[in-house]
Amino acid sequence: MNLGLKGRTAAIIWAENMAKQQNVTKEEFLASFCKRMGILAGRWATMDEVSDTVAFIASDRGKYYNGAKILLDGGLNVNVRPA
Repeated sequence: MNLGLKGRTAAIIWAENMAKQQNVTKEEFLASFCKRMGILAGRWATMDEVSDTVAFIASDRGKYYNGAKILLDGGLNVNVRPA
């Protein structure tokens, strides 16, 4: 069994609401949020990126993966900063 560990994925409605509260665009809010959180990719994953990874693991091309944990977090965990 393999496990895809997803990080943040684009929750459009939430991001739009937060942007409206802060009087910025959705893109500006997400860029600022990702910077504060330390997400190196500078954005959240798309649902396509998550589903493509899961589809790869489940396909014949990913059949040699066994017991793998594949982290999809845009570099968040390699950029962990002390609190």
